[in-house]
Parts: sequence; C-alpha cells; structure tokens
Amino acid sequence: SSSSSSSSSSLPARAARRRLDEKRRRREVDASARGRRGKGISDIIGEEIEGAEKKREKETKKKKTPVSEGRKMAEEFNRRKKVPRSGFLKILNLSELGEKNIKAVELANGNFCVVRVGDLIYVCDCNSTAYKYPLIDGELFDGPGGASIRSPFDGTSYDLTTGKVIEWCPQNTLPRKLLGKLKENTTPVDLGVYPVMVDEDGDIYASFVP
Repeated sequence: SSSSSSSSSSLPARAARRRLDEKRRRREVDASARGRRGKGISDIIGEEIEGAEKKREKETKKKKTPVSEGRKMAEEFNRRKKVPRSGFLKILNLSELGEKNIKAVELANGNFCVVRVGDLIYVCDCNSTAYKYPLIDGELFDGPGGASIRSPFDGTSYDLTTGKVIEWCPQNTLPRKLLGKLKENTTPVDLGVYPVMVDEDGDIYASFVP
C-alpha cells in the first residue's frame, strides 16, 4: 500500500513540472517575438538585405575564375588568329542582341553585360557594385559623360565609358531610403568596364587583360 501511495503522490508532482516547463517555453517564445517586434522596419529589412548580400558575394567569389584564365583565353584566340588585336576576345555578334539593348553573357572569366546605346557598344560587369544586383534590366540614360546605366534596385548609376559612379545609392524612394542608409558610410565602388571592338562582320570583342 505504501508503494501505491508513493506512485499516486508523484503524479501531481510530474504534472506540476510539466506545467512549469510549458510556462517557461511560452515565456521564451514571447520574449523572442517581442524582440523581433521591437526592431524598426529598417533594421529588419537591413538584416535581410545584408544576409542576402553576403550570400551573393560568397557565391560570386566561389564562381569567379581568376583573371589569368581570361588572359589564357585571349592568348589562345590570338594564336588562332581569330581576333582583330592582341588581348581581345570575341563575345558575340551584333545580330545576337536582337531588339534588346542589354544582353548578359557568361564567359569563363565571369559574367558581363553587352550594352548597345545608339551605334555604340559597351561591355561591363553583370552586377551593380552596391548590392550586386543584375544590370540586365538596368535603365540606360544620357549621363554627364555620355552613355550611362542605372541599377533598377538601389538606383546607383555608372558612366559606361569609364565605369565611374555618377550617383551612389540615392535615397529618392521609400525603399531606397532604407537601402541608401545601409551604404551611407561605404566608399562608392566603380563598375568594371572593358575596351570593346566591333569588326566588319558585326563580331563584338572585348579585352579583359589588365
């Protein structure tokens, strides 16, 4: 009878412990939720953007081939006499641009954009420098030095001839105010642009040799 009384008395004790554990878990969940709600929208968006940016940068570094690979490719094309001048690599033909003014191309030494503005052709890095956003949908416009491109995401704009930053993360819309705040203390980074040649057959060549 003593064993049955001990067993019955332990049941309420176990139930009480379970209730205490449950309350403790609820308090932890509530505290976590309050911490998230206490942050402003810019903090939350900033965390998301910075996390995505770090991920993109990591993936870009992983995929990027050293510049020496581009030099080897250019030298090989020169050896076969398939380029008009030393150091230039054929990218595509004008006919491949079709009606588009911007076309993304993937080469062994990286991803690039071929851009047509009027009768001129430019080649630049595929992604903007502020948030690594693809420039395939970039806005083309006539900047202070001529043909220029603007990132549709953060609004940063570049001169397509020199790659120099025209405007860095302008805070001209509500979303861009948040993006611009994150980059206020960051030194503007120019866009990579490359010398271009177009031959009589419409073949486009670019030089990636530093």
